[in-house]
Amino acid sequence: MKQKILLIIAVAFFILIGGVYADEIKILTLLQEETKETETSTLQQKETKEVEISTSQQKETEILTPQQKEAREWFKKAQKLHDKEYDEFKKYLNERKAKEELKKLEKFKDSTDADLLLALQIIEERYTNELVKFKISTNTAIQMIKCYTKAIELDPNYVEAYCLRGACYAEIGNFDQATEDLNKAVELEPAKGYSAYGIIYQRKGDYEQAIKAYTKALEANPKNVGMYETRGNLYFEKGDYDKAIDDFTWMIVLDPEDEFAYFRRAEAYDKKGEHDKAEEDRKKAAEIFYEREIERGSSSILCYLAGIFFTDNDKDYDRAIKGFNKAIELHPWYADAYFGRGNVYYDKGEYNKALDDYTKAIELNQEFAEAYYNRGLIYKYKMMPTTACDDFYQAGILFLKQNKRTEALKCVDLMKQTDPSSPLIKKLMNKIYEQK
Repeated sequence: MKQKILLIIAVAFFILIGGVYADEIKILTLLQEETKETETSTLQQKETKEVEISTSQQKETEILTPQQKEAREWFKKAQKLHDKEYDEFKKYLNERKAKEELKKLEKFKDSTDADLLLALQIIEERYTNELVKFKISTNTAIQMIKCYTKAIELDPNYVEAYCLRGACYAEIGNFDQATEDLNKAVELEPAKGYSAYGIIYQRKGDYEQAIKAYTKALEANPKNVGMYETRGNLYFEKGDYDKAIDDFTWMIVLDPEDEFAYFRRAEAYDKKGEHDKAEEDRKKAAEIFYEREIERGSSSILCYLAGIFFTDNDKDYDRAIKGFNKAIELHPWYADAYFGRGNVYYDKGEYNKALDDYTKAIELNQEFAEAYYNRGLIYKYKMMPTTACDDFYQAGILFLKQNKRTEALKCVDLMKQTDPSSPLIKKLMNKIYEQK
């Protein structure tokens, strides 16, 4: 599976994790908008890992004869016929995928980052598998075959045209002609020819033959990261987890920043019962994913989650602050981002900065109990008992509204420690007893 999140991403790449939003409707609307904006680039990243049989793989510096140029125009015509149907199918899947992501993200809002990203990965994998199952209509396949045939007449060594014409023949059940075309492709460029063979076998559900074809493709081009992923996924489906781990490891060797290679390897380790290795891989995947999201700065929610991740894992405060800063830069009304950054400053002992962030979070969301509570702790530290008790009292009232009686009682204890004579202690206790 490949998000390139992940998504995905994820995924991504997203939701209500670790706090209370000032306006949940705004967040969900934002998520939908950000998801739409990133889907295209995410899919494009995924598609670059697929079998290299499109015209985009032609060297731009290649000098073409007039006939070869005309051949490529016919190739493009065939692609347009395909894309018209494919884009409609993709649009349907994208809309459904976005809805599934929202549901999963809501479900995992109180879980771990690894669980969240794994949920997004599963959605992305299912989405990718369904894309692979796309089947053009017979009429379109026939029209495409005519275009590819014209391209081959003009350029007899046009390997991509043989690959795709062979695929079209396979789609309409003419396997003899498909085999002839793919054999010619193998003769011209083994890596592309065998890759095309592998796709056809995989679409037919013949994993054994698909693996053999992909293996030959890798022998011809051992640096094809996408091919290791494809073969690794098939090994995983067959239950051959050791070989799957080998392929996912090669993906990491060739592309150390491929977060979903780590996730796929983690799944294989889990299947083998090697959970410590799996957890280590998932952590590394999340680290790569969030670091990239901070740099991209395309989603305030993902940048916020990056801040949470780096805060909770190894206390990487510098990267955590970068995540929260980017989230705030993108959306200055993001109360949770101010609160998250305030927590980092608090842990670092930079109490004035933490105080400013908690205050800002409260301005944006006056129901933010945790922000009142943490700000009260700073006022307590600063020997400002009256102000501290005011915040503890307000936090206690808000916790009661959320049916968090234990947290409200903690506020009472803190007030007793800060100023035993505060009238707010009895006042809050009465509120607590009223709610019994």
